[in-house]
Amino acid sequence: MPLLAPSVFVSMVYGAVSAKTKSVRWPLLFGFALWTCGLIGQATMQPAQRSTALGTLTLVGFGLSGPLLLILAGTHLSIPPHLMATGSAAVVCMRAFGATIFTAVYAAVVSGRLKELIPKYIAEAVLALELPTTSLGSFVGALTAHDEAALAHIPGVTPQIIGAGVAALQQAFTDAIRVVFIIAACFGAVACILCCCLESLREFMDYVVDAPVEAIQQREKMEVAV
Repeated sequence: MPLLAPSVFVSMVYGAVSAKTKSVRWPLLFGFALWTCGLIGQATMQPAQRSTALGTLTLVGFGLSGPLLLILAGTHLSIPPHLMATGSAAVVCMRAFGATIFTAVYAAVVSGRLKELIPKYIAEAVLALELPTTSLGSFVGALTAHDEAALAHIPGVTPQIIGAGVAALQQAFTDAIRVVFIIAACFGAVACILCCCLESLREFMDYVVDAPVEAIQQREKMEVAV
């Protein structure tokens, strides 16, 4: 909700600013900059920083509203009228294609990191509290499965050890997911640089309709008459 809810209202602001300034480049750059800053904030989060995490996620939503709207608008202003449908379809398809590819990449990265970090972090936390090494495998399995009954029957387990294990598990998830935001922030920084390379579209931002319905109907009538 903090990510998507702002898009409903903030996208209107981006559209109004772009129309007022007759520019796509700078509002788009501002949106990508906010998006990247929010991702950087998410990449620095720790398990206990819930309010800060919600705040940076809201910042990501404020930034995302601009590219969602202005990329399509810039495409429409940059291509010949007869390619309007093709250009729109290309933007939408590439957006879906990118989301599909990066979802798979992120899932693979997070899964690999969790397999590495969960045993490592939990072992470091609970062995320091003198959990028997023979109970470590069962403890990790029961903790990751959220099996409280099994945890209670593991030799050497105490409430302090369970608390330390839960904290280590949360830290492992945090550090694993952190990589996703680092990768996304890098692409956001590249997008900011590319925005600066966009040409001005001021001369095309007018209220002239390239193919008004009235003109098309009039032409069709003349063709029928001939």
